[in-house]
Amino acid sequence: MHKGLKPLVLSMPLQLTENRVSRIYTGGALIDCFLGKSASVDGYYPENWIGSDTVALGGERPDEGIASVIIDGTLYSIASLIRDYPDAMLGPEHRSRIGDRTGILVKELDSLTRLPIQSHPDSAFSKQYLNSSYGKTETWYIAGGRTVDGDAPHVYLGFNERADKTLFRRHYDEQNVNGMFSMLNKVYVREHDFFVIPGKVPHAIGGGVFCIEVQEPTDFVFQLDKKGPCWDLTPAQVHMGLGDNRMFESFDFDGQRGGVLLRNLASHHAPVEGAVDLLAGSWREFFGINIITTTHNMEYTLNSFAVAIILEGEGYLDTSRSIWCKKGDAFILPFAAGSLSITANGSPLSVFIATPPAQ
Repeated sequence: MHKGLKPLVLSMPLQLTENRVSRIYTGGALIDCFLGKSASVDGYYPENWIGSDTVALGGERPDEGIASVIIDGTLYSIASLIRDYPDAMLGPEHRSRIGDRTGILVKELDSLTRLPIQSHPDSAFSKQYLNSSYGKTETWYIAGGRTVDGDAPHVYLGFNERADKTLFRRHYDEQNVNGMFSMLNKVYVREHDFFVIPGKVPHAIGGGVFCIEVQEPTDFVFQLDKKGPCWDLTPAQVHMGLGDNRMFESFDFDGQRGGVLLRNLASHHAPVEGAVDLLAGSWREFFGINIITTTHNMEYTLNSFAVAIILEGEGYLDTSRSIWCKKGDAFILPFAAGSLSITANGSPLSVFIATPPAQ
């Protein structure tokens, strides 16, 4: 137990340590660059989980995925702070509505190799078959990229107009990966593009994409290509032990496709002075995302627990105490902080802020 922290400490930005998570695909060098490391290396740790209280499935450690902060030289896990100081970290309203969980999962992700074709369950499927109230609706904010094997950064999102349910299933059964990809929309991406990926919508991140991903707090995934550039999946890694037929119940073959789907799920948000809300309307039932950019000083009201990532610039984050920050730094903003003052130091300071589901 980590008892005895002063209330002032739990009302200030808490700086997160790096929290790499092992995956079946490779990448990670652009995360190293973003974090300001002197050397950048690709490998099987292509994701950095920010402020996470979610455990990674199939991790190398029982607590893999759980993030930590340093307070006055001591390391504290997010899980232990929530356990010991739930009201200060999350707030009473959050606890009564969501429980003693953050309600979100934020990642930095860099893909050298493409990810498998995949889909995630929605909350209804998870409640019925996975004993969880969360599915895995997610978002991608493109923060950079690189050319890999001559191809520019790209993603695959949703079925195109040529998709056929019977043929797609046949391609899966025969492991015709090119056939499955031919039924998905391929989208070349640029910095500041933003995508919403609802549960049940098939997708894949291609090689060369560096993004910040905000999602529901699970690691649930169905992965369709069993053998890929650097993986050979077990049945559990394919369908989470539910079997092929149950897995395909979680795919939305009847929803929007092609250009209609992309117009509703893709957008672009160039930096502007002030606050930009990336999510509107019903998507706020999953989480909130704002990008705050200032060349001087800006106040931002915190109504909940939040995760903050410095996208560009340097300066100060100030709640009860002023904290120096620079590009690549990440922080937990406890509910007890109340409000945040963001002060740039000469050049624009841009802060990515993710919050739990709205009421």
